Formats: sequence, C-alpha cells, structure tokens
Amino acid sequence: MNFAASNRGEPGYHPADLGTLKLCERGTPMNRFPWKICKPLACAVLCVALASCAKRVPDPATTDKETVVAKGDFVKLYVPQEAQAVAKRASARAPILYPGDEISIGIYDKLPVSQEKHIEMKRIGDDGSIFILPAKEIFVGGLTVSQTEKTIESKLSQYVVSPFCEVTIVKRAFEPKVYVFGEVGKSGSVLIKDGDRLLDGISAAGGCASSAYRRSIKLIRANEQNVSMISIDLYAILDGGRIDKNIALQDDDIIFVPRRIYTTFNEVMTVIAQLLPWYYYVKIFTP
Repeated sequence: MNFAASNRGEPGYHPADLGTLKLCERGTPMNRFPWKICKPLACAVLCVALASCAKRVPDPATTDKETVVAKGDFVKLYVPQEAQAVAKRASARAPILYPGDEISIGIYDKLPVSQEKHIEMKRIGDDGSIFILPAKEIFVGGLTVSQTEKTIESKLSQYVVSPFCEVTIVKRAFEPKVYVFGEVGKSGSVLIKDGDRLLDGISAAGGCASSAYRRSIKLIRANEQNVSMISIDLYAILDGGRIDKNIALQDDDIIFVPRRIYTTFNEVMTVIAQLLPWYYYVKIFTP
C-alpha cells in the first residue's frame, strides 16, 4: 500500500518526504518547488563565501620585509675564493684591470729596452681577455698592471726572444650596470642610466618569461656595511598602481626573477652566487 496516497489523498508521497514538505509553501508539493532558481542561488552564495575566505589567506611571498646580511658574513658564505684573491690584490691599492678597460701595451721585441718598440691599444673583453699576436688570447682581467706585464711577457716569450712589456691604463670602463638573473629573456648584466627603475632593468633583460613568479621579485643591494634583499610584487606595480614599489636602480644592484617562491636570502644566493662575475665582488667589497 502507498502510505502517502492512502492517508493524504495525494499521490506520490513517501513518509521520508514529509519532513522536506515542511520547507515548501502549503499546498506546494515537491515536484512543483522552484529548484531551478534555488540551485544557482546556492552556488552563488557558496562562491562568495569561498572568495571571502581566500582573501583572508596572506601570500607569504609578497612581503616587503627586508633581509640584511653583514658584509663579513656575506664574504664568508658566498664570495668565491678566486674573487676574494682578486679583491685582496685590489685592496693593496694596486690598480687592477676590469673588463671594458682600455689599455696601451708597449712591446719591445727583445732586451735591452733601447730596442724599438711598437704600441698596441687594447680593450679588455667581457671575459677578461685581450688578443695579441702571435700569442693570441691572453687573460688579464683581475690582474694588476705589473702582473699583466709579466703575463704578456711570459706568453710572448714562446715566440719572441726576451720580450719586454709596458702596460698603461688609458680609460676605465665603470659604466653603471645591474645584474638580472632568473626567468627573463637574457640573464646577465645590463647598462642603466640615471632615473632607471626596477621595471626598466627587467625590460632591458628581455622581460619576464612566462614561467616567472612575478609576486616575489628579489632586489639585492650592497652598501658599505651590509647586503640587503627585498621582495617586490610586480602585480602591485602593474595592476595596483603602487609606483613606489618600482624602486630606482643603483649601480651593481641585483634583480632575481624566480620561477617559484624563495623565502630566504640563502636560497636566492645559492642560485646566483656563481652567476655573478668576479669583478662584481671586487667592486663591492674592495675598501
């Protein structure tokens, strides 16, 4: 027997439905309740609730908190041994040669030095080398002037009897630059000019790659006492109008565009320490 049909005189009701019927208007059976309207409304309320919950969860990578490391600790932890050796030579007040420097090389074919000499003007390449025939490529970056003279003489002695060399620095090449690493078009150093800011530096390196985590761009800067790192959310600049986050760049700043969240200074430096050229460390840490 159909319990609902025999007692209510209306077909199709089961005792389990009686509690649900109380939610409907009197005389409105379940098959006429407006579920098509209620279901979308319930979904909308649920989405709003979830969105409000999501807003309460902070993104730990977008903090502007600054990390500061003393220069002495930085040198011990991250500066390569070869860069420390060059820095010691430079700290002895003997001028060293950097990539981009222009030098004059006076070469005597043999001793005594009264013999006629010829002079060559050379620009030191980005890898620290010069090209002199017949010795071809000679690496002089990071050497003092006297060390460069001895190195050239040693190389030429394989082809010339008792060569003698005089080296003079003609022009220094300390053009302001920053270093951009990580998820960009082309990692390395880029030249900057007065007024350039964070977005200019990233743009000069080819812009952010699609794999970049833009909410946590790292800017590392050294001063006389320490090295500091700050995290910057690019979306705060581009979408949020926070132009104050588009920090003005300084010579030898480091910009790191990560693929994922990096929360500590050590994590970042573990990635980029070996990418920095030796002359960055020498310029930053030579008294």
